[in-house]
Amino acid sequence: MVTEVARGCPSSGWALSLTAAHVLQVASAFGERAQDEIFGADGEFRTASTLAPVGVAQPDGDHVILDGTWPYSSGAPYSTHYVGQTLRAPEKPGDAPGPLVLFCAPREVWTVLDDWHGVLGLRGSGSNSIRMAQARIPAHHTVGTGLLDLPVEGGSPARSCTATPCMPGGHRASSTANSPPS
Repeated sequence: MVTEVARGCPSSGWALSLTAAHVLQVASAFGERAQDEIFGADGEFRTASTLAPVGVAQPDGDHVILDGTWPYSSGAPYSTHYVGQTLRAPEKPGDAPGPLVLFCAPREVWTVLDDWHGVLGLRGSGSNSIRMAQARIPAHHTVGTGLLDLPVEGGSPARSCTATPCMPGGHRASSTANSPPS
């Protein structure tokens, strides 16, 4: 489907492929409670993302405060959510920030900056920057991992939420790792 859309408009194909593919990443990383809230009752979910970690995740009780600007977030104008990376806030002033934190933030806590114009290629991809100013999201909408290092060994949150065999983490490493699933 993405290939056919991209034949007509490469920008639309790019935004469609990214915003649709991020569903798998969210389902792979976040637990059932977060997935229920993120995907919602109607299942409408499109998310922009970028790999560069920005800012810090500041704990605030059962929530996390996010502050920063994430550039080149393809599909931002069309997204219902934003999947980003940040660093865990230092434990005390002067300390270095902690490890990567992956988060999923709903549209109402971020704004799209009008900074994606005059670009020669993929002009319509909507690769705008995302800005969060003291955005407050539930702590269970964060995971202590990076977008490229999603742990699926021994299963994944997605695998525990569904019996679908194609979900990530469905095949555990073993001596029969190269065998087809039974």
